[in-house]
Amino acid sequence: MNSAAILCRGSSANRLSEFTSEVDVCLLVNSWEKDIHREPFNRYVQDKRLIHYVCRTRQSVLSQKTYNKYKFSHVQLNITSKSEDRGESEVCLKKMGIKYQYMEEDMCKWSIDGKGGFPTTGILTVVHAVKCLRIPELYIFGLDFYEAEYFTDNTLHKSKKVLHHQVEKGKVAKRFFLKFCEDSKECKFYMFSMADLPNNLDNMILM
Repeated sequence: MNSAAILCRGSSANRLSEFTSEVDVCLLVNSWEKDIHREPFNRYVQDKRLIHYVCRTRQSVLSQKTYNKYKFSHVQLNITSKSEDRGESEVCLKKMGIKYQYMEEDMCKWSIDGKGGFPTTGILTVVHAVKCLRIPELYIFGLDFYEAEYFTDNTLHKSKKVLHHQVEKGKVAKRFFLKFCEDSKECKFYMFSMADLPNNLDNMILM
């Protein structure tokens, strides 16, 4: 695979309507149960290879009907096969008979704690795409580091509003992401983001 579109859930996800390039795979992060059926998303994901990245909560899992309708390749969990905290998402997927994959053990060495933890599922998706899928071009939408409201409702508090603790979480995620990009010269990061990002990285292109 040479290119991927990553759809996170910040406001800039809506900028997918500007995007006309074809990619080899589309990576969706957490809950898209409502918006995947709406324009421009439903049109863009048609007939593409789709992988869904989820966190541990059941709210991040799509319905069986949605997985089947769009023919998702599989669901990518944020845990390894050895993780003690299994979470609810794996149980839900198993009950529905949806194919899923564990995170590779190698991901731990790129994590924030050395044990497989990442600031957000969106960040995990980026790292996995670069280091495990080895995709050299990423077009990233909706990764706003909580500097703008959600595009899709937060799965837990059912609102587009960013909460105070998420602002701090966003700062940690942003520092981690920028360092990762700087260290990952093998990939070009095309950023469709509402976040205030620097323009001094040769492999990061602000769109």
